Amino acid sequence: MNAYKTVIVDCYTDEPSGYGVRPYMGTHQIHLSQALEYLKIPHTYLTIEDLRYSSGNFKSDGSNTNLHILNRTRNAENAKEILQAADTIYLIMGCFVNYQYFSSVPPESDEVYEYLKDTQAKKILFYVMGTKDGISDEFQKSKLKPILTEYEHGNTYRYVLEKAAATDISLDKVTDLLKPNYGLLAKISECDAPIINQLRYPIIAEIETGTGCNTPTCTFCIESVRSPKVTYREPEDIIKQVATLYRQGVRHFRLGRQPNFYHFHKQDVSKMEALLYGIRASCPDIETLHVDNVNMINVLSQQGIEITQLIVKYCTSGNITPFGIESFDREVRKQNRVTGTPEEVLRAIEIINKYGQEKGADGNPKLLPGVNLIHNLNGHNEKTHEINLKHLETILNNGWQTQRLYYRNMTRPTGVSFEKNDTSYSNYDQCFKDITDSYVLPMQQKLYLNEPTIIRDMREVVVKGGNSYLRTLGTCPIRVEVQGKELIPYNSYDVKITENLGYRLLRGEVLNA
Repeated sequence: MNAYKTVIVDCYTDEPSGYGVRPYMGTHQIHLSQALEYLKIPHTYLTIEDLRYSSGNFKSDGSNTNLHILNRTRNAENAKEILQAADTIYLIMGCFVNYQYFSSVPPESDEVYEYLKDTQAKKILFYVMGTKDGISDEFQKSKLKPILTEYEHGNTYRYVLEKAAATDISLDKVTDLLKPNYGLLAKISECDAPIINQLRYPIIAEIETGTGCNTPTCTFCIESVRSPKVTYREPEDIIKQVATLYRQGVRHFRLGRQPNFYHFHKQDVSKMEALLYGIRASCPDIETLHVDNVNMINVLSQQGIEITQLIVKYCTSGNITPFGIESFDREVRKQNRVTGTPEEVLRAIEIINKYGQEKGADGNPKLLPGVNLIHNLNGHNEKTHEINLKHLETILNNGWQTQRLYYRNMTRPTGVSFEKNDTSYSNYDQCFKDITDSYVLPMQQKLYLNEPTIIRDMREVVVKGGNSYLRTLGTCPIRVEVQGKELIPYNSYDVKITENLGYRLLRGEVLNA
């Protein structure tokens, strides 16, 4: 066991603008580790799964069937002793929605409290879904709050670096940590992130490209609550950070932590090409390079078309442009101040399909839209559901493809980590079933079964009931069930698709077992 006094405890993060639930490693976690390394502060990395494992509350049966402890680090056996020996614990958490993740289970705050209540260390919480008004009423009443020394909701690297430079003032004068300081971030971008070397399994590194939304009007989104000024990192600084993590062995990346990748430097096509080409040139053996959120209206311009072509050229296949469509109902869009019209959404889907529909070397299309819809937005009614179904039918009838569809319940902007939101909204289950039957399953048939399909290099594996479930390492990939085999996590498997089973689930046969 190492004797480091500083510990990062990762309770996972899932924001509208960024992933940090395995297999993703979030930007907050990476930046905190790089900032501590810059200050020459040795630190240990633990996941919530290490804490569960060391507590003895969750047992491993020798296979990866227990999602509560699957993503243990190399420190899992000694997690309890590491926490007891620490003098500073940085706690990172905050999930936007109630969601059953493929290979991990983020904690609620009461569980975190049980693991930390007897530790003597200073405990600093970074809650990534916070706003200027704090975290939430539930946080104020939680068991966790009284044992915390401090809690923040901004940039981890700013907290660490600015506090270290401000020894003569109190921290409360280092204000508004939500704003980025990309000069500071550039200073640490070439520092190793020691947490990478403490992992057991590969991760997808989430890389921040900018902050703020160019259309921050949606009533339900934390971007409209925070409304930070739109600011972008320079391509060379992003490339340096990717190259640093690549040098440490990371091979899977997503350019995320922003609401609209297509607005990078106000749709400066030359800067976009400098970024994407620079990453591929600096990291020749990169295995995944994907993008994150995309606003449909920025796909429609000439610059948007050129950016689409660049993404297809330089990124890896299986890539998705997640579209926050939210609803095709004009009245719902108006009441919730969602930018764009249904016609513009369909045109953006057509453009992405024109350039990205071709399949890449791994058997997945190079670039397709992702469809995000929300149930129970203001103004939602039975007519809304019919309108959504009609527009989804239009996508199918036009021969366009989408890589995945999310249909979720409405949640509050500050997330669900301190209290599960009520998800008993009227008629959700029936609407979900209608969309799955009429759109999701026919789309999966079109993508994977109308022609013989082999998905190559499937790495992520979960074993349940003697069967294995696989995904590629990328953005929201399709899940594939392989019957009667207990496969080894993060080996590489090529799988022939044989059957369409259900929502985001296929069946297949392993060709290289």
